[in-house]
Amino acid sequence: MAIGLEQVQIQFQPVLDAYIQGSITEETMLKLVQWEKRWTWSFDNYKPVFDLAREKQIPLIALNVNSEDLAIVEKNGFQGLSPDQVKRYIKDP
Repeated sequence: MAIGLEQVQIQFQPVLDAYIQGSITEETMLKLVQWEKRWTWSFDNYKPVFDLAREKQIPLIALNVNSEDLAIVEKNGFQGLSPDQVKRYIKDP
């Protein structure tokens, strides 16, 4: 079982992993995933989910695209992404 989070961009998966492992605090996790900058909804709405995941060691999975990559696609289309950027989202085309 895992919990998918559209609120967190995939570049921050290691931060979620560290949070679940207990090696960083909630405050540090929020800072490192840039919650206030990259997600407009208050963390208070999601805190019970994060608390449960940490308590029960349920993996949190970052599902959102990186905003930097999204900006490229919005401007240049999917073909604007480099092969390495595409591999972040499509592991085995």
